[in-house]
Amino acid sequence: MIKRIFVSSLIFTTLVACQSEESANDQNLDNLALSTEVSTTSDDLVYEHDGYYEVNTIDELMASQYIVKGKVVDILGPYETEDLINEDFLKYDDYFKFHTDIVIEVDDYLGEALPFEEIVVRREGGKIDDRVHITEFENFAVGDEVIIFNLENDPERYTQISEGYKPEQYFSLLMNTTFKKENNNEFVRLDGVFEFDRNEKVTMDMFEEKLSKN
Repeated sequence: MIKRIFVSSLIFTTLVACQSEESANDQNLDNLALSTEVSTTSDDLVYEHDGYYEVNTIDELMASQYIVKGKVVDILGPYETEDLINEDFLKYDDYFKFHTDIVIEVDDYLGEALPFEEIVVRREGGKIDDRVHITEFENFAVGDEVIIFNLENDPERYTQISEGYKPEQYFSLLMNTTFKKENNNEFVRLDGVFEFDRNEKVTMDMFEEKLSKN
């Protein structure tokens, strides 16, 4: 039987929502993958925890400071995190937490612009050896074309930085903020903790309309 650790988390939802300088490259190089999805076996120690999250409506997401349209070109890790530790849970003997870094080649900044051709989006979760940290964050695969809203940028928070990148290029992923390209104009919201109906879409026309109002 899979050994599981459950840690309860307070979940916030809106009523209107449907919402050391050590190179990270030195860690777990054998775990580099083409997707953030993980599988488990009967011998794995599985830790399930998502943290706190809030689900936003599309109108709320459109008001985000940082909105990035781009393509997943690499997935780094997973790594045993030093940056996303929740001190409240260190009392658990078996507590562990992983993160995976998703490299996005930026096609366009649809919110505030930044001077980077690539950014790194940090997603909680991953598998190292027989330990698995499972979350309900949406999954990514190399080649995905996405729009990600509400990215959190706090350079002082990030200490595990891959070679060739700066802390200013790192962003934390919030749950249910990613839309994947469906056709040339439409992007569909990926399921994270909630299953959205397939009408949860954004279009490039919406951004053009927003730009015309500014």
